[in-house]
Amino acid sequence: RYLEKKVRRWKAAKGEINNHIRPLVGDIRLDEISKAHVREMLADIEPQYPVAANRALQRLRAVFNWAIEQDLVINNPTAGIKKPTKEKPRSRVLSDDELVAVWRACDDLSHPARPYMQFLILTGQRPDDVRSMPWDELDLDMRNWVISADRYKGTRDHLVPLTNDHFKLLEQLPFRERGGYVFSASAGELPYGNLVRPKQALDKASEVTNWTLHDIRRTVRTGLSRLGIRPDIAERVIGHSVGGRLGETYDIYSYRAEKLAALEAWGAHLQKIVEGRKADNVVEFREAGK
Repeated sequence: RYLEKKVRRWKAAKGEINNHIRPLVGDIRLDEISKAHVREMLADIEPQYPVAANRALQRLRAVFNWAIEQDLVINNPTAGIKKPTKEKPRSRVLSDDELVAVWRACDDLSHPARPYMQFLILTGQRPDDVRSMPWDELDLDMRNWVISADRYKGTRDHLVPLTNDHFKLLEQLPFRERGGYVFSASAGELPYGNLVRPKQALDKASEVTNWTLHDIRRTVRTGLSRLGIRPDIAERVIGHSVGGRLGETYDIYSYRAEKLAALEAWGAHLQKIVEGRKADNVVEFREAGK
């Protein structure tokens, strides 16, 4: 309740708690969580998600600061514990061969990991924005996905035009009539949260190493430049603001055609490298997983 009232991206904050903190220390009484528990939690997260470990520490620290204000606990067990990872800007971009290997490895994943990973590669959007996508953000008749401002990093709505590939993938997903979340292991009730094991499975099957899900986003942005997409359109495709404050308030539909063309070009490139043949701009991938 506090997050929803006080934190702008409260859904992302809640996700950090549910995905990383709750599974590891959620069964321990709040006043019994020790520094050892915190260090054990970080040691579990850090090998696979080093930056997420830093975020989990920050979030747990905030939780305990709030708990102290509410007289629920006396001490904060995160005090004095340093971030486990020294952060530096990443520049990892997957090569075409690596991207093909990851895409093909997706076929061995179960639902909802397979469509989630493939949709991530097809759109280049933020992993958490895809993971937490509700059906009510999608207009399948108009072929639009509008990420709502209340959960988007840029504090504004963001339009992602849906190509034929996006539409076909979404059309195959179950429980659409029930609403809720698109990528879900609980019939839409909760967003998909188990990303550790699928990522490990992709690493093993694809033999691609030293990459994160967020690197897919950078790979798509770099790929759009290679395909000759105008920089301002490529930036808008992945949701970066263009043109300062004025650019942040532009009509989100005003560049729909250009963004759609860019995403179609990206889909055509994916088909070309995955199937190893020349493709048209409008792509017809085989049904995912078949």
